[in-house]
Amino acid sequence: MIKELAKRIVDYQITKKYLDITERSKYVYAYEITINQLINLLISFILALILREVYSIMLFLVLYIPIRKYSGGFHASSNEKCILYSSIVIWGIILITKILLVCDYDRNLGFTINGMLMLYVNIVAPIETNNKKLDIKERRRYKKYIHFITFIHLILIMINIFSCKPRI
Repeated sequence: MIKELAKRIVDYQITKKYLDITERSKYVYAYEITINQLINLLISFILALILREVYSIMLFLVLYIPIRKYSGGFHASSNEKCILYSSIVIWGIILITKILLVCDYDRNLGFTINGMLMLYVNIVAPIETNNKKLDIKERRRYKKYIHFITFIHLILIMINIFSCKPRI
């Protein structure tokens, strides 16, 4: 479905002479990725609005998208599966947020869980995939980005955790 839409967009742009036919496969792939990401963001925003967790999802996406970009890892075998898995992750984040009620859980536990997850990301990332091979220089650069992003992530989590007033 997404691939077909991408092909139609590219073919239209080729007929209008906006794009070069010799680069068709690259443009189709780029449009596929773009459409897929837009659908994922749209679903995230819709879920956030329906479940009244806009703040949680916006914070998650601001932190998750850069980490995911530089850390690599699992890629679904089709666009549709990618959308499904991404929607499940977003739904899971909303569910966890609602269960923990952001401020109603033990601050130390929240910080510890986030710290352990960020430590894990810093140790294993970046992870190569068949679609994205990294040379040594790229791995080092991505590793630096990941360290910076996870540091910012932990600061934001600490601000969020420690700015909440505990319930008595």
